[in-house]
Amino acid sequence: MRQQHTRSAKWFWSIAGSLFLLAGAPSLGAENAASYQTLLETIPWAPERAVQVWLNDYAAAAAALDVTRPAADATDDAVETYCLALSAGGVQAGPFISGFHSYAGATLPGLRQRAGYDVRDVRASLQDLANLPTRHAAVTLDVSPNTVLSTIAHSSAWPVPEVREHGGVSLLIWSPVFTLGLEQRLNAPVFDELGRAAPLAFWEAELLSASSVDQTEAMIDARLGLTASLWDAEMIRRLAEGLAKLGAYSCVLSNDPSSQDIGALPSWSPALSPAEMERLSENVDAHGTLRAYEAFGVGVGSDEAGIYMALVLVHEEEAIASDNASHLLTRLRKGESLAYEAPWATWFDVERTVIEVDGADLLAKVPILPTASAGLWVRWLLQRDPLLLFRGD
Repeated sequence: MRQQHTRSAKWFWSIAGSLFLLAGAPSLGAENAASYQTLLETIPWAPERAVQVWLNDYAAAAAALDVTRPAADATDDAVETYCLALSAGGVQAGPFISGFHSYAGATLPGLRQRAGYDVRDVRASLQDLANLPTRHAAVTLDVSPNTVLSTIAHSSAWPVPEVREHGGVSLLIWSPVFTLGLEQRLNAPVFDELGRAAPLAFWEAELLSASSVDQTEAMIDARLGLTASLWDAEMIRRLAEGLAKLGAYSCVLSNDPSSQDIGALPSWSPALSPAEMERLSENVDAHGTLRAYEAFGVGVGSDEAGIYMALVLVHEEEAIASDNASHLLTRLRKGESLAYEAPWATWFDVERTVIEVDGADLLAKVPILPTASAGLWVRWLLQRDPLLLFRGD
């Protein structure tokens, strides 16, 4: 169960009047939270499990970005335009079964006829990338999963699958499971970009898939509440709830902040001499570091003021979260990107940043300047660039 931290929220901001950034977020946040909960309940959880989960709420993104979701009779061009608009708003690639990925243009034609759905019918998606090559993916659909199951099972685009049930949930299985086969590559949604066929399970509004039959069945057990899911993991739940409250429609959650630890500097620049590393460490530390946190989530949202980065840090104690509220502002004002050798303030509007401390959780809304790409919210993380640099206590 989640610890009962003090619920009186504390606010930190750079200039008066910046609180408008959170106006209008509660209703959207509630919808996001429900969407994220549904998806996180599909992923099995075990203590000490590494977590790196990517979530996209396409319906929420369309609403926030004022993008019209394509109708059932929309052309492929209209669907591609929809995808491009979401991408421009910072939405990151989803799992292959979502239809929202780097190969979308190649897989879209005829997909709805072969599979009974495409990206226009997908409300939200999740992919779990912490334990590759093991893979978990899930999407929520606006069309009946039974219709999708029947369409896929009877399509001549791929071999006839084995139909099986687990816990009363239907599965389609193609053998050999998740085996490289380039002659079938991009034959979505059954075969992925490398021609690997993964089992597909159909439960209520969700389509579930993993890289083995056992793992797909484990997802079903988690979704049915028979085993623990990521939603049962307190830190992950707190991250998801915080990002939903901030209105993030594309985000990543992790219980491993080691990429942001100042002790990892040697791995960022292995060619540097010890003396150069010492100078780099002193320089980085002078630009502000945070106190150690337990888990972090980062996402992107949009409001009347523009695109912003959403941040959530989970701490052991409320006092540490309060300290990090001021440390984060210092980091944003004075810190520099190691990847681009320029101040973070080059891309982020630090003076309109809003930070809330809610118990031991820190929530921040950091506007991205109009001159910067919306994808900046996650680029630093993919490059192991220490925006959230911390020094262990």
